[in-house]
Amino acid sequence: FSSRRRHTRCLSDWSSDVCSSDLNALSALLFSGAAAGITALGIKLRVRAVVAGSAALLFSFAGGTWRNATHIEVQSLHLFLLSMLLVAWVVARERPTPRTIATMCLFAGLGLAHHGLMTLMAAPLLIAYLLSHLRVMLHWRTLLVALPSQVLPLGLFFYLPLRADTAPIFDSNPMQTWWETIRGEGFRGTLLQRGSLHIWQADIRYQIMLLRSWVGLLVLLLAVAGVGVLARRAPRSAIGLVAVALIASYVQANSTDDNSRYLLGIILMAAVMVGVAVDHVITLVAGAFAQQWYRPLCALGMVLAALQIGRAHV
Repeated sequence: FSSRRRHTRCLSDWSSDVCSSDLNALSALLFSGAAAGITALGIKLRVRAVVAGSAALLFSFAGGTWRNATHIEVQSLHLFLLSMLLVAWVVARERPTPRTIATMCLFAGLGLAHHGLMTLMAAPLLIAYLLSHLRVMLHWRTLLVALPSQVLPLGLFFYLPLRADTAPIFDSNPMQTWWETIRGEGFRGTLLQRGSLHIWQADIRYQIMLLRSWVGLLVLLLAVAGVGVLARRAPRSAIGLVAVALIASYVQANSTDDNSRYLLGIILMAAVMVGVAVDHVITLVAGAFAQQWYRPLCALGMVLAALQIGRAHV
């Protein structure tokens, strides 16, 4: 984004206006990349391109997305890598080749190196893929490219102790060890502890209210309908996507503070499911009428809905 001198200034003074403006722009760019991933994912799930693009706008203009995309936010890169992982996962399911599997593992590895939340969110996807494509996964050609793609990004963790003395921002708690920092001990809260499921259950009502304030009740109902449609079309894909959304909900409920931004993963999944539901409605209407005018009309309706959602939160 800038010259070396300007870049050095950013590293030495993270509160400067120069650094903040660059990273704000980067955060917005990564959120845009996540929206593009939603479009690609919808197309891979056999959703019409115009509907998939409109569904991405629902994600872009949702209240939580808009609020977090306009400033420095770690979830921007996480959501981008998550959307790329989901696209790569669907592609690898359709074409289980060493190349597609290596791409899936690469995005999983990058996500694990960036944020500990990916440890939980990528687990059901990789486990489900391993169980359904065990023979391909254990082939020596697949292992030759998949294992390095998964492991090499984790080498970024060796950067932490090298920069610990000169860049304390990499270690928010100096009392933590390198391994504790990697595991995110300062942010785990009650995750994976006894009673965490009860905490999650008690928090679901609040999460639904928050999601409703971000996108509206109609969008949530369409997302639920989309889950049902996708479960009939591709049940394994539906299970994987729903599992990712449920894990995001669980993490938000059990994190150390009110990290509502963790629910952005649910908004991402909901946008995809809304696209599936609307596409199914278009297919049903197409079976009853020969005219084609309703297709752009449905897409226009989704665009206007997204703009209205965004207008309410600007």
